[in-house]
Amino acid sequence: MVFVVETKITHQLLQNLMIYLFLDIKTDTVNTLRLWEAKAKTGFNMKLFESGDYSKSSEAEAIASSISKLLYPADSTKEGKELRIKQQYFFISASLQQLVKITIKSLEH
Repeated sequence: MVFVVETKITHQLLQNLMIYLFLDIKTDTVNTLRLWEAKAKTGFNMKLFESGDYSKSSEAEAIASSISKLLYPADSTKEGKELRIKQQYFFISASLQQLVKITIKSLEH
């Protein structure tokens, strides 16, 4: 069951958080699974497309989706190492922002 879908803007990326709750029937415990998705803030660029620059028109979407679509890229190349660093930064940043938000909210009550 999906519990929350949240969107935050970080630099040029949108962070979509999907929270799934799983109930353990034997112990009445609820386990939480958080899945982050990166999306481009700008999306498809129609002006670039109309000017004939087809590959650049959707470049932002491709770069953003590569961050959360496939994990653990081969890091034997410079590009693979860069993608892995971007992934680590994105997931850590998104998780810490969520943790700080939850902590602040709990201290206010």
